[in-house]
Amino acid sequence: MDTIPFIKPSFPDPELIKNDISEIYKSNWYSNSGPYEQRLTRGVEEYIGNGVRAAIVCNATIALMMAIKHMFLENRKKVLIQSFTFAAGPHAIRWCGFEPVFFDVVLDTMQPDITQVDEYLRGNSEDVAGILLCNTFGVPNNNIEDWENLAQEYKLPLLIDSAAGFGATYLNGDRMGSRGDCEIFSFHATKPFGIGEGGAIVSKNVKLIEEFNKMKNFSFGHEKTAEFLGLNAKVDEITSAFGVRALEVFDARLVKRRNVLAEYRKKLDGKSVKFLPNEELSAVSYMTIMVDGNRDEIMSRFAENNIVVNKYYNPPIHLHPFFSDCEKISELKNTDYIYSNVISLPVHDDLDSASIDRITSLVY
Repeated sequence: MDTIPFIKPSFPDPELIKNDISEIYKSNWYSNSGPYEQRLTRGVEEYIGNGVRAAIVCNATIALMMAIKHMFLENRKKVLIQSFTFAAGPHAIRWCGFEPVFFDVVLDTMQPDITQVDEYLRGNSEDVAGILLCNTFGVPNNNIEDWENLAQEYKLPLLIDSAAGFGATYLNGDRMGSRGDCEIFSFHATKPFGIGEGGAIVSKNVKLIEEFNKMKNFSFGHEKTAEFLGLNAKVDEITSAFGVRALEVFDARLVKRRNVLAEYRKKLDGKSVKFLPNEELSAVSYMTIMVDGNRDEIMSRFAENNIVVNKYYNPPIHLHPFFSDCEKISELKNTDYIYSNVISLPVHDDLDSASIDRITSLVY
């Protein structure tokens, strides 16, 4: 029985890449904001629209560290972040000298619980340096405007981790990337827009993006002198060429992935599972379902039938040994329930109906 993988990276046309590498050789420009990085930057900005500007960097974790260090309030220690997320955000928080404070998510949406954070800020805002908000699984948060208003009320920076969200749209039709003070995307191979490694910081704040583009090159100004805290977060020309070519076909790939999602939902209709709201607006990293207490049994059936599935985020961050001493706003009951019952099913561009039948037949 053939294995159905969890993800299948989409590589650009090798002939196009071959030509691009030849151009890179001819230009004698391997890194340091070369022509292909500039093309990718313009492409990302035009794709998102809404006046957004972009700083393309080597990966999204470095992007998070750059944004946290540059934007969050230095005289405070705490950064609010949901526990139901990937470890990159909490690691970046500690790398920058801050401490994560974990809050819960909403049971039905798996998105961060703004009510809980609002209550916490009423008595603790003087210790909070910023908010790191995560669009869970790259799915748009339908309360994003409320989060922006809450951050403004307490004069806190709002950084949005939209790692898997490049290509997603918010409920108002805007492409993800224009909300909060800035948003972070990952271009890692596991993401729908995957080019190997890479990431982006995007914002409507032109001055902020100019600073990040300096920051990623040791904060050098025109005189090659460091103007503030910087580092090396540049992306090379070959990776950028992959990004340029991936962007050319990305919309066509999104149609395929959303069609796969729609077929999953049709074939799972009537089964005892819950779907993630607004997932059809995402770039569809995978198909997420929530069962009720029989996940291990279902996971065993998948393993027996050579189908690779995943369970996110298992365990959530507050149960990782390195973060077990962090403050928690609540008992995180929803987080604990979700991580024990959620299953992520395979999605790739060419997943056919027979494979979806084979997968969904095991969910009961």
